Amino acid sequence: MWPGLQAVARKFQDKPVLFLAVNSGTPRPQLQSYLRKNKVRWPAIADTDRSFERSCGVPTISLRNIYQVRIMKPDGTLIATSPTRMEQALSGAVGAAKWNVDPKGIPVSLKSAWVNVEKMSKQIESAKKAEADGKLWVAFRGYSDAAVRYKGYELPKDITATIKKLQTSPDVKKEVTALRILAAAKRKLYGKTVSSRKSGFRALERLAEQQAETQAGLEAQRLIDSLNKR
Repeated sequence: MWPGLQAVARKFQDKPVLFLAVNSGTPRPQLQSYLRKNKVRWPAIADTDRSFERSCGVPTISLRNIYQVRIMKPDGTLIATSPTRMEQALSGAVGAAKWNVDPKGIPVSLKSAWVNVEKMSKQIESAKKAEADGKLWVAFRGYSDAAVRYKGYELPKDITATIKKLQTSPDVKKEVTALRILAAAKRKLYGKTVSSRKSGFRALERLAEQQAETQAGLEAQRLIDSLNKR
């Protein structure tokens, strides 16, 4: 499947289209391994808590519903299509899209920098929308990732202050604390001793039970389910 999808992406490489892979429910290390194995060079979202999936109105991804393709038009509306019809659907939708910065005349040596500026702009726009909609954790993740990923580029002057402000939100504090607990549990889970691994598993269980609504709690439960199937 991926060779065909990436072939379509190459046909649109000079068009105002960003191809993005999204994985729902798989732990980040497994996703990274899959992307390397299949030589996927698209930006990828590890949607571990399925929040992106839900926000797009996509039917729950499962073994019975593995592939979903959506095209986001310039006005934000989504068009449903399929891997085999993606090229045709894009041809009809791309006419209304435009770059923030026209690439015409940009030297080849600067094309990668231009692409990063386009991605950065879209990511920050999405974070701003999430903030306006009251989705403070989603906004915090978007701003924080952009600040790290695009360090050295001209970021909005207020992005650092915005990140610090969002850090004081109870929702963000709860998510950050839960992620720290998850990281500590994983270190124990993959430890060298049996007692360490048992301690890590118990920590996952507590996290999944006590903070089930957080990103870390959901990831802990998926990890527990995966381990129990072995």
